[in-house]
Amino acid sequence: VLSFLQQEGIRAQLEKKELKEVLKEAVLERVPYVIILGDKELKEGVVTLRNVETRESFALSVPELVEKIRLGN
Repeated sequence: VLSFLQQEGIRAQLEKKELKEVLKEAVLERVPYVIILGDKELKEGVVTLRNVETRESFALSVPELVEKIRLGN
């Protein structure tokens, strides 16, 4: 997923930390989205995109994820 996003020109990095810690850092650094890829997502073949500001979450395929990030909504 990380490589695909980077190939699509989307800045992304991998964090192997507790979700709570990642979300706290995202707020402080004004990161608009966090992508969650845990056991549940791997099992379902999706990723969860979380809007850091609104706290909305969406289960998406990787191509849908790229489109949603590009559209910014």
